[in-house]
Amino acid sequence: MVNGRILLVEDEDDLARLFEYALTRRGHRVRRAKDAAAGLKSFRQWKPDLILLDVVLPGMSGHELLELIRRESAVCVLMISGQRSPASVAQGLKLGANGSLLKPFSLDELCGRVALELARAPVASRGALKKPVVASRRRARPRPAPAG
Repeated sequence: MVNGRILLVEDEDDLARLFEYALTRRGHRVRRAKDAAAGLKSFRQWKPDLILLDVVLPGMSGHELLELIRRESAVCVLMISGQRSPASVAQGLKLGANGSLLKPFSLDELCGRVALELARAPVASRGALKKPVVASRRRARPRPAPAG
């Protein structure tokens, strides 16, 4: 099992406590945020390996927060939604979510998906920021002419 640092952005306190309990019992470290602004701050400071992100949040939607996160990082993001509309799931995927969990779901499903995503992600990329691609300034050396 791969244990990780999980940022849980969920405004429903009872659900957040339940999710946190289940994940910490399986060895993960969990940090909670009640809204998108707190989630963005925790994301930048804590550098989580995985983010569980509710779609409906006060102030800014989970989809809007996902857009901001994707400008800075390729961290794994699983959307949590009570909206059963295929359009909401598709929007999350289009914005770069790695998957979604539709409420209601079991704690076993939650923990299983988290474990799967953490196992898929190479350790070097978990929690890593995107690095800009910089072209090399070195010039190619000329090849020696073939003998003969």
